[in-house]
Amino acid sequence: MRIRECLLSSFFILLCAFVSAQSNNPLAVFQEIPKIARQVDKTTPDSLEIIYQQFKKDYPLKQFIQVNGMMDQVRLALIDRFIKLNNKRAFEIATELSDNKIRWQQLERSKKLTLSRKGAKELMFRFADLELSIPERKFLWQNQTADLLYFSNNAKVAFAYLKGAGWGDSDFDKSPLLGAHIYSSLGNDEKAVTLLADWVKNGNADQYVKDKLAFFYERLPNKTSSFEAYQEALMKDLQDEKWKEKSQYEVSYVAPKFDLLDLQGKRVSLESLRGKVVVLDFWATWCKPCLAAFPAMNIVKDRFKDNPNVVFLFVNTLERKKSQESRMEQIELLLQDRGLNFDVLIDIEQESGFKMASAYDVSSIPAQFIIDTNGIVKYKLGGFNGNIDSMVEELNVLINSLLKGE
Repeated sequence: MRIRECLLSSFFILLCAFVSAQSNNPLAVFQEIPKIARQVDKTTPDSLEIIYQQFKKDYPLKQFIQVNGMMDQVRLALIDRFIKLNNKRAFEIATELSDNKIRWQQLERSKKLTLSRKGAKELMFRFADLELSIPERKFLWQNQTADLLYFSNNAKVAFAYLKGAGWGDSDFDKSPLLGAHIYSSLGNDEKAVTLLADWVKNGNADQYVKDKLAFFYERLPNKTSSFEAYQEALMKDLQDEKWKEKSQYEVSYVAPKFDLLDLQGKRVSLESLRGKVVVLDFWATWCKPCLAAFPAMNIVKDRFKDNPNVVFLFVNTLERKKSQESRMEQIELLLQDRGLNFDVLIDIEQESGFKMASAYDVSSIPAQFIIDTNGIVKYKLGGFNGNIDSMVEELNVLINSLLKGE
C-alpha cells in the first residue's frame, strides 16, 4: 500500500468534524495539503527548507490538530527529499509524523541522520510545549518524545520517561513498535513478541510489522514452533474473530440488476452471473481510500482465482465530469501502474446521478456488496481503515460463508 493513500483512508472521516469547526472555506485544507505535498516532490532542493517553514507557519498544529494525520502527506514528501539530500531535517520531520507505525518506519529510514544532542533536546522541548498547549493529544507527544529518545540510543531513558509519564501496559499496546523495541533492548524479547503478535491478531499489521515480529520471535530462546507456524496460528485467531463479527455486515434484499460495459467493451450483467457469488467493489479514481484498499481486494481476489463460482467486479463510479473514453483510459493506466488485473465495470452517469451507484444506494466509497448464488445481497461493507489483513480476512469469511450456503 502506498503510505500517503493509507493516511488519507485513515483520516478522511475527520472531514465532517473539521468542516463544522472551520468558518472560512472549510474544504480548502483538504485541497491545499495534497497540493503542497506535490509541490515538495517537484521543487528544487534549495526551496525545500522554505516550503517546510512556510508549511509550519500556515498550518500551526494547535489550529489544525484535527487534520494532523492528513498533514503527514507533506511531511512524508519532505522526508523523502531530505533523505536523498542526506539532510538531518529528514529525521526531525519524521519525529513529527502522527501515525505511530509510519513514524517508526520513517525514523528507521532516516536514523543515520539523527540529530545532535542539542537538536534532540530542542525537539524534546517542542514536544513538551505541545503537551501543555494541546493536552488532549498528550499521548502522541509522549510517544514522539520516546521515539526520539530511543533513536538517540537511550532505550532505558525512553522507558523511564514513559513510566514517569504514567504509561502502563495498555499504553504500550497502542504503540507496539515502540514498546517492542524498548522491551527487547531491556532484554525482554517475549514481551516484544506479545505486543506485535496482538497487532497481527487484530488485523492491524502490515508486512513491515510481521517482519519485525519474525525478528523478535527468532530471538526467543524457547521457541515451540517455527515462525511460519506461529504466524499461521495468529492468523487463525484473526479469522475466528471475523467469523464472530460477520453478523454486523448482514443484509438481505434482492440485488438490483445491472448491465454495464467493462474496459474491453463487453457487456456484463448480473443475470449472466446467476449461480455465482458476486463481489462488487464501488470505487473512483479520485478516491484515495478506495485505492488504498486495492491491495487487500487483490489478495482476496487471488485467494479465489481458482474458484469459478466467485466473481469480483470493480464498479467505477462517482467520477467527476469526464468522457467515458477518458475514464476508461485513466482506469487502464491506473491499473497498469499498480500491476492490477481487475474486471472493471463503467457505471453510467445520468442527470440524477450514477445509475448503478444509485440502484445500490451507494452514498460513500469504497463500498462492497456480496451477492449470493440466488441474486440476494447478503453482506454490505463500507470504508477502509488502512488495515489490509483485517479487510482480507473479513471478506474471506463472508465469501466462504456464502459458498458454504450459510
